[in-house]
Amino acid sequence: MRVLTNVPRANVTLSLHYFVGDPDPPPETKTADAHGFAGFGLPGSAELVANCTVVARAEGYATARASDVPIGDVELRLDRGVAVRGRVVDDTGRPVVHAAVTGVGERSVATEADGSFEAFSDKPGPVAIHVEDVAFLPRDAAAVAPAEDVRMVLERGLAVSGRVTFKDLR
Repeated sequence: MRVLTNVPRANVTLSLHYFVGDPDPPPETKTADAHGFAGFGLPGSAELVANCTVVARAEGYATARASDVPIGDVELRLDRGVAVRGRVVDDTGRPVVHAAVTGVGERSVATEADGSFEAFSDKPGPVAIHVEDVAFLPRDAAAVAPAEDVRMVLERGLAVSGRVTFKDLR
């Protein structure tokens, strides 16, 4: 598997996803060479690989990601960016998974399994952060990019429960 980035010395991580059977192997990370190239050898069971995820990171650049790509050549372009990283948790401290984090940069990012997020602003300075999840009340906060350890605590929304009945149509 060959990965080319526009940033020499970027850290490139390859995660393989198998069709069925064996568990997916642990991700492998390499440092791209002076031309932005990183090569990965595939395991002996390469025919069982359904697809892969490739992530490239470099200081001063927004993380680039390609998901569900077939095995082969991948090109990832990293754009300049200032990181805002943090976690979204509920009021008991448990991570909120797949919450939408917006306001930093041009696109929304989803929180990971541990509630962490990584978003990028195009320049240092104040940024507004908005977090939404269907089970929680939305939350707004401010940070100054670059920022680490931004912690967003969401309150659970009101639960609605009941029983739906229909009038007898006879």
